Amino acid sequence: MKYYLSVATKYDLDPFLRQIFFVPRRAKVTKNGKDVWVEKIEPLVGRDGFLAIAHKSGKFGGIRSYSEIKNYPKLVNNQWQYTQDLVAICEVYRTDTNKPFIVEVAYSEYV
Repeated sequence: MKYYLSVATKYDLDPFLRQIFFVPRRAKVTKNGKDVWVEKIEPLVGRDGFLAIAHKSGKFGGIRSYSEIKNYPKLVNNQWQYTQDLVAICEVYRTDTNKPFIVEVAYSEYV
């Protein structure tokens, strides 16, 4: 528990406000010359955590998120084909830049 609180404190994030989570992950490690799977707990910063960090920077200029249907490439039988997919798009603005940071993710990546 001390480790989790020290990580949250280091980044000034509040786990009770759901800004940072600690999730179990399986990882392969070598013990005595053998590969074994162990469970590790790792920090995961959520959307609210990233927004908190952005606001604290003093350079957060806003955020815009939306979705649309787009043609996305998909590898089928070793050939690229375009298929339509629902895509979520997020634009993050800073006050010290003139262009937003943009990220897109297709629905099919998570289903």
